[in-house]
This record gives sequence, C-alpha cells and structure tokens, in this order.
Amino acid sequence: MWSALFDPWDILDLIKSGRTEDEAASRLVAARRGALTGWSAPSP
Repeated sequence: MWSALFDPWDILDLIKSGRTEDEAASRLVAARRGALTGWSAPSP
C-alpha cells in the first residue's frame, strides 16, 4: 500500500536519515494531506 501512495525512495531516504518508520510515515502522510488540502481549496 505504501508504494502505491509514496515513492519508495522517499520512504527509504527518510528512514536512512535517522527517522523511525513511524516518523517517516507521519511526515509522508502529513505532506500528502497538505497537498490534497491545497489542491482541493477553491481558487481566489
């Protein structure tokens, strides 16, 4: 499932940088949520 939502290299890079799997997951989910929120916002 993770590979369908995120680039596997992004996941591995975050883990290799010293983050735990939970920290990496939280960061990626937050980024995805922010992107979806921005895309769904009405244009000014």
